[in-house]
Amino acid sequence: MASVVVFAATSCAKQNEQFDLVESDLIEGAWANPVDRVLYPDESAAAMIHAAGEASIAACMAERGFDYEGGAFPEFFPREQAQYFYGVTDPASAETNGLRSTIWMASVLQSQDESSSPSDDYLAALNGRTPRDVRDSTGVVVGASDPDSCLGMALDSVTPNWADLQGLQYQAGVALLLSDVKSRRPVRNGFADWSECMAQSGHDYPGPWLMAYDFLGDSPTEAEKALAVTSANCMHSSGLLRAWSKAQAEATWDELQRSYPDLLSRWDVLFAETVEYVEGL
Repeated sequence: MASVVVFAATSCAKQNEQFDLVESDLIEGAWANPVDRVLYPDESAAAMIHAAGEASIAACMAERGFDYEGGAFPEFFPREQAQYFYGVTDPASAETNGLRSTIWMASVLQSQDESSSPSDDYLAALNGRTPRDVRDSTGVVVGASDPDSCLGMALDSVTPNWADLQGLQYQAGVALLLSDVKSRRPVRNGFADWSECMAQSGHDYPGPWLMAYDFLGDSPTEAEKALAVTSANCMHSSGLLRAWSKAQAEATWDELQRSYPDLLSRWDVLFAETVEYVEGL
């Protein structure tokens, strides 16, 4: 996979929209965040882009005499991952994964894969031997890729705007993390109400993330799953998710206006162009 090291870039353009507080289509019971569509794009479109990239790599590797094992073309975050900004909020997911995110569980399964390690020649064909810095259209380095490798050629041929897309996703993540709202009164009150809800089931935690320190294994135990389900239910019944996601949405929008005012409009155009391009391959 192309290694990615991204730095922030700012533009003086304005967003082509106004902020409206709307229900999230990613997290039941939460308010949508302005950067949701950037960090968690439409699943069918994301799957189509990934499949086209994988097919391109497989054809290239076959030409070089290798059976491609899959999984090198970058994937977007699955939409279920959105909830883990707040800790687990879906009781059904909690019942299966405990406090772990979908990405965590996928990485555990991958680490348990007993298939043999690929040869140096295979990796050279896939990733190349001389990666070069890749810059987005503003000149910011967003990653490194060997254009003569199968992965590099797939990135360039399937997603020619991948550098700009990568940079915008990084900026969206920065905007989300910089807009910390946990000290705001409605959110503080929500945490207190969540803790009280948890205490009614015999659990003493000041916040959802601290629970993970009591469960450090790779796979969730039954005790962890039960605790996660209780926490997810309390996120809703206490009002914490509602208050937190509202404050987070408003603060993220303000951060976008300050630091990345054209991010959303640029993303919408580039992602639509990518989808149209892949559909025509």
